[in-house]
Amino acid sequence: MKKEENLKACYNFLSTFAENLDSVMHDQLFSEKNIDPKVTGNARAFFHLYAFAKQLLDNGNSSTADIDVAINNLTTSADFLREKLRLEY
Repeated sequence: MKKEENLKACYNFLSTFAENLDSVMHDQLFSEKNIDPKVTGNARAFFHLYAFAKQLLDNGNSSTADIDVAINNLTTSADFLREKLRLEY
């Protein structure tokens, strides 16, 4: 269960990033700035991955491998957005 605990910790860590991303995207959508469609698309993908990872973590029947893949995909998306939007984790 150690690996699953680590994955839950990673997810919780990314929760703060999700809150920051939500705020930044909201601010940019209601500003005069043009948003790179790649960033918007990746932000949408991030939130879908985020919801999927939460679902896997909440479901007692999910395999650790599935959770691992979901968290890795979520982290990859977060890294891209962090770089493009200059966000912190």
